[in-house]
Parts: sequence; structure tokens; C-alpha cells
Amino acid sequence: MSRVLPEQATSGQSGMSRAQRDMFLHLGNKKLLGAFLVGGCVFFAFIGTFTYLPYYLTAPPFSLPQALVSGAYVVYIAGVFTAPVAGRLSARIPRRTLMLAGMAIAGLGILISLIAVIPAIALGTIVLCLGMFTAQSTAPAYVQATAETAKGGASALYLTFYYLGATLGSFLPGLAWQAYGWAGVVACCIAALVLGILAALRLCK
Repeated sequence: MSRVLPEQATSGQSGMSRAQRDMFLHLGNKKLLGAFLVGGCVFFAFIGTFTYLPYYLTAPPFSLPQALVSGAYVVYIAGVFTAPVAGRLSARIPRRTLMLAGMAIAGLGILISLIAVIPAIALGTIVLCLGMFTAQSTAPAYVQATAETAKGGASALYLTFYYLGATLGSFLPGLAWQAYGWAGVVACCIAALVLGILAALRLCK
């Protein structure tokens, strides 16, 4: 992209070197780093839960058919309603508080899924979506408000951490599933959320 984009007049540093410098500055900003970690951790837990939920529901004691299990993803619609509400709340409640609340709610949803009855698992996934979309819709706004320069670079770093969390969340809970079953997946995803909560508490002050 840097080779094909048109040249622009720059003062001093090239656009590429300035962008690299700004990236390192963002990583050195503890508030931004905390928000990056929040994004990665919350998406880790979300992807980890929904990636291995079908294995849980199609195995005994549930043994649900795959076609029925695929319907579980309809709970994503909760995010359609949650994100705008979180946006409105951020005008009155500090974004850091909303991120913490979102992660706590998401963790509660994952823990509810340990109750081995279908209605409880369904409720847990809905609660997880409510919490995840609350945190995820708030963290990028926090990044934009916190970054003093190169806001586009800060958003790009947030997305990098966000999708890195998804990548790890699709793999590491699988190891926990093989070793400990659904309880292992839950523990792995809760650990990610605890890390995100600690990042918000310690870094996003």
C-alpha cells in the first residue's frame, strides 16, 4: 500500500516512519495499551466460548443435532440492541466503567453456561453477548478519546489486538477442551476476561 499510494508532501520524516513512530508511542501509552488488551481479551472469551459450544452441546448428556445447535448463534442479535445502548450510556458513565461492567457481565454469562441444562446455557450465551458487545463497543471509543495523535494508528492497533485475541481464542480453549472438557473452556475464557479486567483497572486509569 505504501508503494502504490500517491506521494504527499511531508515535513521531515516520511509518512511510513512517522506512522511507525506513532505506533510505538501508542504502545507506550498505558491507557491505550490497557484498552488494546481489553479488546483482545473480550474477543478471546467470546470466540472461545462460541467456537467450542457446539462440541459441548452435541456431546452427551445433551447430544443435540448439529442443525439445532447452529441456531444458538441467533443470540448474536443481542449485540444489535446492546451496542447503541452502550454508546448512549457512555455519555453519562465513564467508558472505563462500562468496559469493566461489560467484561464482568460477559464472565457471568460464561459461568452460567456451566449449569448443564439447555435453558441455562441459552441464558448464559445471551448474557455473554450483552457483556461482550458492551465492552467491545466502548473500548474503541475509549481509544479514540485517549489517543492524542495518530488516532487512525491507535484504532489500527486496537483492531490488531482484537483479532489477535480472536485467533488465540479459537485455539487455546481447544487445548482446554481436550484436557478438561467444557469446564476447561470456561476456565480459559474466564482467565482472559480477568486479564482484561486487570488491564482496565491497572492501565486505563
